[in-house]
Amino acid sequence: MALRPNVFSATCVAWAYIFAVSCGGRLADECASGETCAATCSANEACPDSQDGGASGDRDASASDASTQAGDSGSALPSDAAVSATIAVKALSYDVVDADWNARGSMLALVATRPESALHLYDPTTRVDRVIALSSTPSVVSIDRAAAHAVVVTDDALVMIDLATASITRTCPWTGTAADVALSSAGIAYVAPSQLPDGDPRLHAVDTTTCTDVLALGAHSALMLAFDPTEQYLYAATSFDLIRFDLSAPVLGYVFPSGDDSWGYALGLGLWMGAEPHRIYIGTGAAVYYPDDPQTDPYWVVGMLDDSRTGILWLDEAPAIGRVAFLLYGATFWDPKLRNPNGDATVYVHEAHGLEYVAQYPLSSGHGKLVFSTPNMSRLYVVTTSDATQPATASFAIETLAP
Repeated sequence: MALRPNVFSATCVAWAYIFAVSCGGRLADECASGETCAATCSANEACPDSQDGGASGDRDASASDASTQAGDSGSALPSDAAVSATIAVKALSYDVVDADWNARGSMLALVATRPESALHLYDPTTRVDRVIALSSTPSVVSIDRAAAHAVVVTDDALVMIDLATASITRTCPWTGTAADVALSSAGIAYVAPSQLPDGDPRLHAVDTTTCTDVLALGAHSALMLAFDPTEQYLYAATSFDLIRFDLSAPVLGYVFPSGDDSWGYALGLGLWMGAEPHRIYIGTGAAVYYPDDPQTDPYWVVGMLDDSRTGILWLDEAPAIGRVAFLLYGATFWDPKLRNPNGDATVYVHEAHGLEYVAQYPLSSGHGKLVFSTPNMSRLYVVTTSDATQPATASFAIETLAP
């Protein structure tokens, strides 16, 4: 699972809806060497000045202006809704083109292309950053469910990583770039190509133990991939359709048509699985239930965001408390209908079931790219960038929030 620049170029876009009000307080500071720490305060207290961790290059993590609005003129967000929950900002010395998170292993896998191609295994609890050099330019990364292995797709290889030893265990030949990759517990890397020399856009399944391309599935130009909680199904989102493959007997897969539902699909905007079987969150701002047998049991919308006409940039679920945290597309998004002035500078928290609003938290270190949650949302880890429009020169950070 990963952030992909080409997702932003999806040709099918639709309306999404968000509404937000006030939020709660924060827990104690957790600042380590190399980080900037924010002062803590409750929702009803004035926040004191932030405390500088003292490391060169760290940015101030003090509370953002509470009057920051999280919507445009069509938004129903109040001007005093956001309350800071930032407790630490870790400035990174490298860029982040993609990332994945596994809460079981408390592990962030961060793919970097500058100053050198590498995979960074960052533990936000211990602040240990283990670096694995890569011989070619990486594009996407995926961690398996057990947090035992990760796979990185580069422009000439699929690189398998042992997360315990932070070492490369196998390199399988691969040519071309990838839009996304999903690594199964059985060691099968499902790769959605974005550019291949032979022009074959099908979803590929590579057995990483033998480096054999065991299956080419008929999901053309998939942008995002996600397993269901049991790994029986693999979902592939294109710009127009959602395709589900039954991996116990992989065939073409069932295509859930876009139809003319008012909430739309615009699946190229995003696809995230919930912990509850068959629950999917999509970039248009809807939570949708997809049954085992769609021929006899139709899919249905279980929740929909309200009132902001924007899309979800990235989302993660906290299954232990039934909530989701997400970022919205910001002011620089290519489609003006989906631009939100502070959408990527704020983390929104909603109930998972009906997507009812809970809280919103401003970011202090820039524009959010990805947000990841612990199972009970005691912590949120946000990959941020100083300039969302210039990733080649922007600085990056990991901002820790305690909702």
